[in-house]
Amino acid sequence: MFATFTYDAKCGESFDTIELKVCNRASASRKVGRVFKMAPKGKFINALTYQYLETPRYGIITSEGFVSADKCNRFGRLFACEESSESCTYYKPAGCIKKTVETDGTFVKEVDDSSFVATHLKKYTIWNQTTTVTKQIGESGQLLLSIPYNYFAIVGAHTIKGRSEIFEEAAVDVEDN
Repeated sequence: MFATFTYDAKCGESFDTIELKVCNRASASRKVGRVFKMAPKGKFINALTYQYLETPRYGIITSEGFVSADKCNRFGRLFACEESSESCTYYKPAGCIKKTVETDGTFVKEVDDSSFVATHLKKYTIWNQTTTVTKQIGESGQLLLSIPYNYFAIVGAHTIKGRSEIFEEAAVDVEDN
């Protein structure tokens, strides 16, 4: 038994007691932790060619360590995630698919309600339907960008529509792949 809730309900002149019993059955393999989005591992291999690994989109920090997850479904503030196969994890990407794409110097990839951006540009613009703000792009040239529904980000020739409830930008550190 997970929890029992008792309510007194009045119907006309009489009172009744209603009891709700909530049961919980969890898998022994279930892990609990903090879920966060992961940018793909990649870099420009020349001025216009971007190469990246299709690494898992999510990471989960648990009491047992780091877990890679391919797919997570959000239920309010909770997530239910599928753990990645052992052949392709964020820290062991040997079994991950390598992709090479031609760009105009800017690569954009959707990650859930965010956008991953890799670019040679130093600045981008946020438009919130009334004003624009110019923002700096970090030294790595890569960032994970979440912008609200009514906002747009403009990175060079690319316009990114907002798909999030919040504004959040995170610089991505580039490591050797």
